[in-house]
Amino acid sequence: SGGVVGKCARPDVDVVVVTSSYHVWRARAIATVILGSQGLSFIMVGAAPPDAHESRRNELEAIARRAPLESNFRCLRDVLRAALWVLTGFEGDSIAGLAHSQRRRFRELHRAGHLARE
Repeated sequence: SGGVVGKCARPDVDVVVVTSSYHVWRARAIATVILGSQGLSFIMVGAAPPDAHESRRNELEAIARRAPLESNFRCLRDVLRAALWVLTGFEGDSIAGLAHSQRRRFRELHRAGHLARE
């Protein structure tokens, strides 16, 4: 019992970061900036999809499609974004909203409290 996190939890570690196995290296870089800036220690755990036959196959196919998207550029971009947030508190929502109108609308609704009522 306890699952993956329970098996990995250690008293000398503040945070267990669980993410898709293909995403571990980028998540580790981001966690180093964000969690490290707060003095938190962490370990990374690559999560595997559940062992249900059809859903596992679908998840493995989705992972195979997304894995090549984990580029050095994305890692560098996200580390710089994390450092900017640590240093200034700026989240980049206004910039991201220019390229992703649905994201901007979702955040506007969320901030207005509409999502909680819908």
